[in-house]
Amino acid sequence: MLEHDKPTIEDIERKTLSSISKYEDLVYLDRAHISAKDFEIYPEIATFIFEYPYKYNKFPDEDIIKTQFSNFNYTPVKHVKYILNLFRKEITTRRTREILSTANKYLKMDADEAVSYLLKSSKHLLFESSLTNRSVADGETQQFIDSYLTGLEESKKLGISKFVSPWINTMYQWPLGSVGVFWGRQGAGKSFLAMDTSIRVAYNKKKKVICISPELSKRDMNCRFHSVLGRYHKYSFDSSKLIQNLEMENFDDYTSFLNKIAHTDLWVTYETGREKFTTATIESIIDNESPYLVYVDGLTLIKDNTSDKVEGWEHVQNVIMDLKNMAIMKGIVILGVAHSNRVDEVSYDSVGKFADRLIHVAEWPHALVDGRIERRTISQQNANRNDIRYVLITKNRTGITMAKSVEILFDPSIGLIGDLNDKTVEQAKVENTYKHFEELVKTVNDGGKIISELDNILSDR
Repeated sequence: MLEHDKPTIEDIERKTLSSISKYEDLVYLDRAHISAKDFEIYPEIATFIFEYPYKYNKFPDEDIIKTQFSNFNYTPVKHVKYILNLFRKEITTRRTREILSTANKYLKMDADEAVSYLLKSSKHLLFESSLTNRSVADGETQQFIDSYLTGLEESKKLGISKFVSPWINTMYQWPLGSVGVFWGRQGAGKSFLAMDTSIRVAYNKKKKVICISPELSKRDMNCRFHSVLGRYHKYSFDSSKLIQNLEMENFDDYTSFLNKIAHTDLWVTYETGREKFTTATIESIIDNESPYLVYVDGLTLIKDNTSDKVEGWEHVQNVIMDLKNMAIMKGIVILGVAHSNRVDEVSYDSVGKFADRLIHVAEWPHALVDGRIERRTISQQNANRNDIRYVLITKNRTGITMAKSVEILFDPSIGLIGDLNDKTVEQAKVENTYKHFEELVKTVNDGGKIISELDNILSDR
């Protein structure tokens, strides 16, 4: 092709935007990490076309685009894949030049830094040209039978039946390619519940988990993990004491526990470095680690691939959309935590439009009414308890939702998290109750107070 025959970037952008007519076209660009901001000449039109199908469940035709942008010369092409690929290569060329220019600056200062930058940045230039999630629904029926029987056997091992509570069923069963969001007010316990769920769904099945921690340090997050996992090994470790390096009476137990898990290498934590986590960074980590599940503790602190001007819950939506695409393409489960300052002013749909499940956590009973969380009166029996949380499944693409919240036992300082009907957790609750009673006997000489505490224990049982 002669130089003067090569289309200009204006031609390529115009024909690309004129030719996008189905989700497959957007997926193609998304797999190349191309968003509306990558269009230098028509960014506003690109934003309009990219967002339109998610708002109206259809793609804008020529009339709609010309109504919004009267000066746009709508020029579709017959071979859409060709123009999409041409545009992708133009963007790749631009990005490559930018990377090489920056790497050259690093090279003048430190060769190792330059190499590290090149390795990290060049991964985002790779394009997965073929879909890897192809499946034959009729010719591979034996695989479906095997998959069902394997899943059924795992459910039986976990003590799951068709009569279990909605909470247990939702927490234990996560299809590959799904994204779940735990949301609620600060301090409600979302992070601990999401961590416990990650342990149940993946780690306890000897499957790898990547923990993304944009807020806490690796050490603090790992101390929390030890506290929650410890309960599954019949230990009780106070996570706050571990984090603050305070004296523990059961330090020997902690040493024994660490020796048990010393060579597992199935829980890997990443903390924020010099720059914030981005969805592109998370994807790079996934490619390197090949996990079964990714746990992101703080979706609001993750940068997405769109404009930096997007803020608030719209930003969280973009992050979740990026993570959903990753979950599908990589065949993994992703669990995220979203903090909200005022839950009652946020529609559950705005928190996770692209999530498969939304799980709301609060310190008080609540229900979902007309798309909003409404607080309910707490029972007298639970009024003075601080080891109870209330969980509501507000969205579930692969199962049932719930009209009102359910109670769960929640004492993360010693790893107690779970459904009140869960026998394992119930046994832990009993152990903890009698441990508390033994400590009370040692420290309190007032017989009346001991009797009062015993009455409370018996009434709870």
